[in-house]
Amino acid sequence: MTQETSERFGMGLDHHSTIPKPLYDPRYKQTDVNSEEQGAFFSCPPEWSHAGLMLIAHGSHKMPQARRPLDQLTREIAKQHWFATTQISFWKQPPFIEDSLRHLQEQGLRHAYVLPLFSGDGVFTAEILPKTLGAPEDFLGQESGFPHIWTRRDGMEIRYLAPLGKHPKLPELLLSRAQNIIEKASLDPHDTAILLIGHGSQRSRRSSQSAERMAHNIASLAMETPDAPTEIKLAFLEEAPYVSDWPQNTIASNILVFPLLIVEGQHGGKQIPRLFGMGNLLSEQPLEQPDHGHRSLVVGPISHKGRRIWYQRGIAYQREIMGLLLQQLKEASS
Repeated sequence: MTQETSERFGMGLDHHSTIPKPLYDPRYKQTDVNSEEQGAFFSCPPEWSHAGLMLIAHGSHKMPQARRPLDQLTREIAKQHWFATTQISFWKQPPFIEDSLRHLQEQGLRHAYVLPLFSGDGVFTAEILPKTLGAPEDFLGQESGFPHIWTRRDGMEIRYLAPLGKHPKLPELLLSRAQNIIEKASLDPHDTAILLIGHGSQRSRRSSQSAERMAHNIASLAMETPDAPTEIKLAFLEEAPYVSDWPQNTIASNILVFPLLIVEGQHGGKQIPRLFGMGNLLSEQPLEQPDHGHRSLVVGPISHKGRRIWYQRGIAYQREIMGLLLQQLKEASS
């Protein structure tokens, strides 16, 4: 992104990125996660039938119900019988990662595909999860060259994929969601801002750099897309620019809030909505499973601090996520 582009979009970021070419099958684009049609035309690699699939998420002991869309996603994959077994495990709530590893061992499986359901790079995906999965020291901290493949001391081969949030098609997906809101609400794109919210950290720049890359990619796509929002902003929960300062850091009258979170949890379900005048609105309008085309993934508009707010729910609720996930897995097999 040029300096001119960065200034136009209010990014204030100092590195450049390029938008990768589309990588996933466009047939997934309008296919529901729950649709059996997805399994009808998807040809999986034969080695999957002798391997286990582990989906790993952060989890929350304070809001354990936030896992529901991930449980739904896991069930949809499992019922296709692509893998010998498909499991979801968490860092903060059961079933824990160690439980899933033990289950694979009990089934006599020697190969496992591991896909972190995280919104980007960070200490968890680069260090904590690989260490828990038995990665050698030289694999810890790596954020490129996926999949990372190692053999545990018990003889099980781990094929560790990039976090789901790093998928190159995700920026396009999020921008299309913003355009849907603009179209349905008849908004002026020149008076509409996309506000991306990352977690951030005072200890490591990894998490914020991942969010910055996402913002860069969305801004670059918006520059090439007719009637896309002309203001793209990024804020964080735990580092500057703080999300609590959003009224001072945005100009547009219409604010489209996109938390870079896989599921809502404590941050996306309570902490962030309160900063936009929503109170417990999200918890009062729970989504038990991903969108089937019948219920909106967007809460709003809400009038707050002289603006109109639309709030996009967690990334895992997106129907297209199934296609992105399958493509990651298939590429990791080649």
